[in-house]
Amino acid sequence: MRPDPDFIIPEGENIKQMLKRLITCLNHIAADNPGKKIALVTHSGPLDAIFRWVLNIPFTAPRKFKIFNGSISTFYAENNKWTLKEWGSIRHLSGTNAIDINV
Repeated sequence: MRPDPDFIIPEGENIKQMLKRLITCLNHIAADNPGKKIALVTHSGPLDAIFRWVLNIPFTAPRKFKIFNGSISTFYAENNKWTLKEWGSIRHLSGTNAIDINV
């Protein structure tokens, strides 16, 4: 079961508020860096929210995608329109003890 997207932790924010903050930040970064490659590092919660936003998946829908620690996801932005190019790549971890690639 997915958490209630309207639930607010005391002195915190709910998922919808977090996403609104993320969208504003992402669009600002994209607008200030047209044509550039930008690396952002985040936790799984914001990454889950961004994935759902870009692919228009409701927060109430069960997660049918994995978020691997240390994975790389690639998004493109143009005129505040975001698209997903690649999700959760762990190729760069191959040959390390960091993760079991056969998960």
